[in-house]
Amino acid sequence: MAKKRISSIDLSWKFLQMLRDEDHIFHRGLSLAVVPDSKLGWRAVISGRDKGYLSDRAQQRFNAIEKDLQGRFALKDNR
Repeated sequence: MAKKRISSIDLSWKFLQMLRDEDHIFHRGLSLAVVPDSKLGWRAVISGRDKGYLSDRAQQRFNAIEKDLQGRFALKDNR
């Protein structure tokens, strides 16, 4: 099955919505960006300050969401 092409902004929003669905894991804002990656196609990054606020469980959830979305979505070519 082909991956759906999506903009990095829409993908960031979808990522944050999925993370916020786990409201018992994360209760504050998060600076997240989706950036191109030569091996994976794209990856999600968060600021160092925000990463320090993630519990081990939240980090595991973050990684699981990233892997799930990488399997379903590819970044649009914004040229």
